[in-house]
Amino acid sequence: MNAIYKIYKLRLWKKWVMNNRKHDLAYHRNLYDNNTYENELQRADRILAVLK
Repeated sequence: MNAIYKIYKLRLWKKWVMNNRKHDLAYHRNLYDNNTYENELQRADRILAVLK
């Protein structure tokens, strides 16, 4: 799997995480640990930074 494809997948995944955050009922009810989303996004950012 080449790096460009990986980056593309990561960007899509990041977008998906953001979208899910908006529509997640648990997020609106504050039942879900909000930090989990932030951690996922930070991890995606770190991986993208390494791949650049």
